[in-house]
Amino acid sequence: MCWRSDAAAPLLAALLLFSCGLLGCAGLPSWAGGQGEELVLNLDREFETEAELKPDKRLVLDMRDPTAKGYVFAGTLFDPKIANLESFLPEGGRARAVFRTLKPGETVITVRIKRPADKVPDTYKRVKLKVAE
Repeated sequence: MCWRSDAAAPLLAALLLFSCGLLGCAGLPSWAGGQGEELVLNLDREFETEAELKPDKRLVLDMRDPTAKGYVFAGTLFDPKIANLESFLPEGGRARAVFRTLKPGETVITVRIKRPADKVPDTYKRVKLKVAE
Protein backbone atom coordinates (compact mmCIF):
# COMPACT_ATOMS: atom_id res chain seq x y z
CA MET A 1 0.00 0.00 0.00
CA CYS A 2 1.41 3.39 -0.99
CA TRP A 3 0.51 6.65 0.76
CA ARG A 4 0.50 9.93 -1.08
CA SER A 5 1.28 12.85 1.22
CA ASP A 6 -1.49 15.03 -0.25
CA ALA A 7 -4.04 12.26 0.41
CA ALA A 8 -2.79 11.51 3.92
CA ALA A 9 -3.02 15.09 5.21
CA PRO A 10 -6.86 15.28 5.31
CA LEU A 11 -7.02 11.82 6.91
CA LEU A 12 -4.50 12.82 9.59
CA ALA A 13 -6.36 16.08 10.29
CA ALA A 14 -9.67 14.23 10.65
CA LEU A 15 -8.08 11.68 12.97
CA LEU A 16 -6.62 14.44 15.18
CA LEU A 17 -9.96 16.26 15.36
CA PHE A 18 -11.75 13.02 16.24
CA SER A 19 -9.17 12.21 18.94
CA CYS A 20 -9.44 15.68 20.43
CA GLY A 21 -13.22 15.39 20.59
CA LEU A 22 -13.13 11.88 22.03
CA LEU A 23 -10.31 12.24 24.56
CA GLY A 24 -10.07 15.97 25.06
CA CYS A 25 -7.00 17.81 23.89
CA ALA A 26 -5.00 16.68 26.93
CA GLY A 27 -5.05 13.17 25.45
CA LEU A 28 -3.16 14.27 22.35
CA PRO A 29 0.59 14.50 22.08
CA SER A 30 2.03 17.99 22.61
CA TRP A 31 2.90 18.39 18.92
CA ALA A 32 -0.81 18.02 18.13
CA GLY A 33 -2.02 20.52 20.70
CA GLY A 34 -2.23 18.17 23.67
CA GLN A 35 -0.79 18.64 27.12
CA GLY A 36 2.76 17.37 26.97
CA GLU A 37 5.40 17.95 29.59
CA GLU A 38 5.11 21.72 29.26
CA LEU A 39 2.75 24.46 28.14
CA VAL A 40 4.33 27.52 26.52
CA LEU A 41 2.23 30.69 26.57
CA ASN A 42 3.31 33.58 24.34
CA LEU A 43 2.09 36.64 26.23
CA ASP A 44 3.11 39.33 23.72
CA ARG A 45 -0.47 40.39 23.00
CA GLU A 46 -1.91 39.28 26.34
CA PHE A 47 -2.08 41.17 29.60
CA GLU A 48 -4.16 38.51 31.32
CA THR A 49 -4.81 34.90 30.37
CA GLU A 50 -5.65 31.51 31.87
CA ALA A 51 -3.99 28.10 31.86
CA GLU A 52 -4.88 24.67 33.20
CA LEU A 53 -2.30 21.95 33.80
CA LYS A 54 -1.89 18.71 35.69
CA PRO A 55 0.53 18.51 38.63
CA ASP A 56 4.25 18.16 37.85
CA LYS A 57 4.03 19.93 34.47
CA ARG A 58 5.97 22.97 33.29
CA LEU A 59 4.37 26.30 32.46
CA VAL A 60 6.54 28.64 30.40
CA LEU A 61 5.53 32.28 30.18
CA ASP A 62 7.24 33.76 27.13
CA MET A 63 7.05 37.56 26.83
CA ARG A 64 8.82 40.64 25.53
CA ASP A 65 11.55 41.85 27.84
CA PRO A 66 10.41 45.29 29.09
CA THR A 67 13.94 46.34 30.05
CA ALA A 68 14.37 47.78 26.52
CA LYS A 69 11.75 50.40 27.49
CA GLY A 70 13.49 51.35 30.73
CA TYR A 71 11.73 48.98 33.12
CA VAL A 72 13.21 46.42 35.48
CA PHE A 73 11.55 43.25 36.66
CA ALA A 74 10.14 43.64 40.17
CA GLY A 75 9.34 40.01 40.97
CA THR A 76 6.55 37.51 40.52
CA LEU A 77 3.66 36.79 42.86
CA PHE A 78 2.02 33.35 43.09
CA ASP A 79 1.05 30.68 45.63
CA PRO A 80 4.18 28.55 46.24
CA LYS A 81 1.99 25.62 47.31
CA ILE A 82 0.53 25.43 43.78
CA ALA A 83 3.54 26.28 41.59
CA ASN A 84 7.28 26.73 41.85
CA LEU A 85 9.32 29.27 39.87
CA GLU A 86 12.18 27.25 38.35
CA SER A 87 13.82 30.02 36.34
CA PHE A 88 13.36 33.53 35.01
CA LEU A 89 15.59 34.29 32.05
CA PRO A 90 15.67 37.57 30.14
CA GLU A 91 17.56 36.95 26.90
CA GLY A 92 17.71 38.61 23.50
CA GLY A 93 14.67 40.88 23.90
CA ARG A 94 12.59 38.04 25.38
CA ALA A 95 11.93 36.91 28.94
CA ARG A 96 10.85 33.41 29.94
CA ALA A 97 9.47 32.53 33.35
CA VAL A 98 9.41 28.77 33.88
CA PHE A 99 7.11 27.32 36.55
CA ARG A 100 6.54 23.74 37.74
CA THR A 101 3.02 22.88 38.91
CA LEU A 102 2.97 21.13 42.28
CA LYS A 103 -0.50 20.12 43.46
CA PRO A 104 -4.16 20.75 42.59
CA GLY A 105 -5.42 24.24 43.28
CA GLU A 106 -5.58 27.70 41.77
CA THR A 107 -3.27 30.70 41.85
CA VAL A 108 -2.72 33.89 39.92
CA ILE A 109 0.81 34.41 38.64
CA THR A 110 1.60 38.11 38.47
CA VAL A 111 4.78 39.33 36.75
CA ARG A 112 5.65 42.80 38.01
CA ILE A 113 7.81 45.57 36.53
CA LYS A 114 8.79 49.10 37.52
CA ARG A 115 10.94 51.98 36.40
CA PRO A 116 14.11 52.28 38.49
CA ALA A 117 12.90 55.52 40.16
CA ASP A 118 9.42 54.14 41.00
CA LYS A 119 8.67 52.73 44.42
CA VAL A 120 5.48 50.83 43.51
CA PRO A 121 5.66 48.13 40.81
CA ASP A 122 3.11 47.72 38.02
CA THR A 123 1.56 44.47 36.87
CA TYR A 124 3.08 43.49 33.52
CA LYS A 125 1.44 40.08 32.92
CA ARG A 126 -1.11 38.01 34.83
CA VAL A 127 -1.92 34.31 34.36
CA LYS A 128 -4.72 32.58 36.23
CA LEU A 129 -3.37 29.05 36.74
CA LYS A 130 -5.54 26.07 37.60
CA VAL A 131 -3.82 22.80 38.51
CA ALA A 132 -6.12 19.80 38.37
CA GLU A 133 -5.69 16.01 38.17
